[in-house]
Amino acid sequence: MFSLKVGDCLNDLDSLMVSDVPIVDCAAPHDLEVFDDFQVTDASWNPVALGNEADDGCTSRFAAFIGTSYDNSSLDVTSYKPTAMSWASGDRLISCMVGDSSAKTVGTLHGSAR
Repeated sequence: MFSLKVGDCLNDLDSLMVSDVPIVDCAAPHDLEVFDDFQVTDASWNPVALGNEADDGCTSRFAAFIGTSYDNSSLDVTSYKPTAMSWASGDRLISCMVGDSSAKTVGTLHGSAR
């Protein structure tokens, strides 16, 4: 099972499948950076519950990485969540990603307080 790693940078988030996401060097312009991940413990796959857990979990982890709260930030948070197919294979990982929707980022956003 393929998964993103904290510190990975990526472009073209058009795919629903993590295995299709193009990982790029963070020193190059990129759309998103994986800043955290966590396992979910839900008993069954529920896309609404996973979406809520991803939103809550990623925004609560945001300040520790960026240096300011999500509510005070100009950055956006998104996530990769298990699909029904990956869930059936044991995938329980939510990957939290941060990016600037107005421009590509060069380098890490860690500690940027943006």
